[in-house]
Amino acid sequence: MSTVRFGYKASNEQFGPQELLRFGVLAEECGFDSVF
Repeated sequence: MSTVRFGYKASNEQFGPQELLRFGVLAEECGFDSVF
């Protein structure tokens, strides 16, 4: 049986570098398995 993993996809078409970095850090803090 496999384990379900959740990732966060940052949309670089909609947000700037500072916002993307902040969203990535928040996603990691919230427990997402990957951020890309």
